Amino acid sequence: MDIRKFIFKNRGFIPVPIVFYLILVSNPGIYFHSFLGLFVMFLGESLRINSVRYAGGKTRSLHLKSSDLATNGPYAHVRNPIYIGNITIWCGAVLICNTPFLLQTLSFVFLFFTLEYYIIISLEEEYLLKEYGDKYFKYKKNVPKLIPRLSKWEGVNNFHKNKLFDTIKIEKSTLQGLFLFLLILAVKSIYFIN
Repeated sequence: MDIRKFIFKNRGFIPVPIVFYLILVSNPGIYFHSFLGLFVMFLGESLRINSVRYAGGKTRSLHLKSSDLATNGPYAHVRNPIYIGNITIWCGAVLICNTPFLLQTLSFVFLFFTLEYYIIISLEEEYLLKEYGDKYFKYKKNVPKLIPRLSKWEGVNNFHKNKLFDTIKIEKSTLQGLFLFLLILAVKSIYFIN
């Protein structure tokens, strides 16, 4: 079995041990790290929402599929903006938790999710190359994988943008997960930390 397919299908469950660890060792409160973490999480989720507006609900699938190649909006700057959003959210979560060994935990989380997404991206790129051929090859050649280009790529113009309300519905499970995470940290902060 291709380990990439296993990681792709279980990408929603792979972070669970990290979530438990962050909650267990967290020391949230009214600290600079908490405000900075909330801001970083907000930036990450904003990027996710804007990316999903262009990519649509196909990003939530457990199977490789697409109805069109997203190349506009954030996708005109970087090929995997949702994954950048996810990494940003996780780094914000570490900051909010104000964990012991904060810098080491932040580095581990950043590297862990970067590696996970690199593995997933290699699988997705094989699929997209088969599905779209030269169109994807040209896009891949002009738009970076994870480090955004400053100027917008003006290549393929397939403008499609979902309405914000429809996008929020697609992002519902991510938003619910973030809210639950923050709620647990708030309860822990109020009731379990002196």
